Amino acid sequence: MDPVVTDSSLQMGLLWTRAVYDQTALPSLMDAYYHVRPLQDAREILCEVEIGHTPGSPTLRCRHVFYDEDARVLGWMEGMESTMSKALNRISLKTFEAKGK
Repeated sequence: MDPVVTDSSLQMGLLWTRAVYDQTALPSLMDAYYHVRPLQDAREILCEVEIGHTPGSPTLRCRHVFYDEDARVLGWMEGMESTMSKALNRISLKTFEAKGK
C-alpha cells in the first residue's frame, strides 16, 4: 500500500461525506487490503469509492478500488469504516482556517 494513495482515497471520502451529510468522517477500521499489482507501476491511479450507509447510523462502510490508466485493478481496501459526526466539523474548519492564514 502506498500511504499517499491510501490517504488521498480517505480524503475523498471525507470530502464526499462533508458535502452530502455536512458531517466529518474519520476512518476507524479496515478489514483488508487486497494487492493485485504494484501501485508504483502505474503512471496514473484512479480511485473509485463505493459507499454504503444505513440511514440514522454514524458509520459508513466503503470499498476503495484502485485502477491504473488502462483500467486494470491494482488493489482495493475492503470494509473501510468511517465514523461521521457533525461535532467533528469544527476540527476541519479550524484546519482550513489555519491554512488560509
